[in-house]
Amino acid sequence: MFAQRVLRSSAGAVAASLLVLATLASCSKESAPEPGKVLWRGDFETGDLSQWSGTECEPGGVDVIRDPVRQGTYAARFVVHPGDDPIDASGERCELREPIREEEGDESWWSWSTYFADVFDLNPENTWNIITQWHARSSGLGGPPVAFELGGGEGDGPDWPLELRVRGGDPSAPDEQNFELGRLRPGEWNDFLFHVKWSSNPSDGLVEVWLNGKQVVPSTPIATLFEGSGVYVKQGFYRGDAQVTATIVHDGLTRGTSRDAVEPKGDPPPLPSFEVASNLKPGEQLDGTVKWQARVRGAPAEEVSFFIDGRLAWTENEAPYCFKGDSCRWDVASVPPGDHELEVRAVASDGRDAVWRARVQTQAGGG
Repeated sequence: MFAQRVLRSSAGAVAASLLVLATLASCSKESAPEPGKVLWRGDFETGDLSQWSGTECEPGGVDVIRDPVRQGTYAARFVVHPGDDPIDASGERCELREPIREEEGDESWWSWSTYFADVFDLNPENTWNIITQWHARSSGLGGPPVAFELGGGEGDGPDWPLELRVRGGDPSAPDEQNFELGRLRPGEWNDFLFHVKWSSNPSDGLVEVWLNGKQVVPSTPIATLFEGSGVYVKQGFYRGDAQVTATIVHDGLTRGTSRDAVEPKGDPPPLPSFEVASNLKPGEQLDGTVKWQARVRGAPAEEVSFFIDGRLAWTENEAPYCFKGDSCRWDVASVPPGDHELEVRAVASDGRDAVWRARVQTQAGGG
């Protein structure tokens, strides 16, 4: 009888233990956060601009490209020339827009990567140089509530300061704060991760930012919307009037519900080296009329210039990159006989440059 009671008691204890474990497991499942998910992509992996609803660029201002890319197969190159004003507004721009509605109380994570060429240049008198922004949906409210941009002035390049500007609250007297994020890495990809709670109340809104994997803005309470207005996203390049042409590349813009859902995975692929070469050889003896052609590799070239003894003699903007255009011929008699330095300078479509030089001997010349 005693043994029977012990067995019944043990069986009851086991059942009770199983019930407790099942209850704990159920609570654990209920308390576990839902995995993050991607809400929208503007990463150009469609091979075109179809992920975006609008383009504010002059013809040829934006192109989907295969090199350089940060992730996947495609990125987008944005080029802004002096005077580019496709929407008849202030400044100069080439931007894409998507009417994603971020409203009061919304919370989201964003990530993207931007490539600045190692010769990227700014007008030092510029008052704004925006690369990604969240623009107020209501008109007449001034600058964007949230903008990532380049700062600095003369002498600050080529590793220009990166900044985040946040404005919100009462449009007539907005709260504004600028955050210094660090310096851009010219000739490399710069990875941005942005967490935001959207609110016109500084107690309810917040921002935090990571640059290249390092947190550069801690979680900071701040108004991120103007009262009564949500925002939509724009990306490209928007600046004050300038006298220089600027080219930047964006890739991977993603909106999601968590950091894990949007953050780029792995290191960016290395950029192929950009090189220029010539059919002429160092020390070559030249006479009469010779072929002079340049070849580039590593990226498409926007401009290839030919120099003789330091003086510009010809410029080509399309392949094949030939001296004197279609003839591809150099009349050696155009220089005196003797030793001469030839040079070819190439500028890639992403802003990188390369140089080839050689000294040659000319055998006959007319002076």
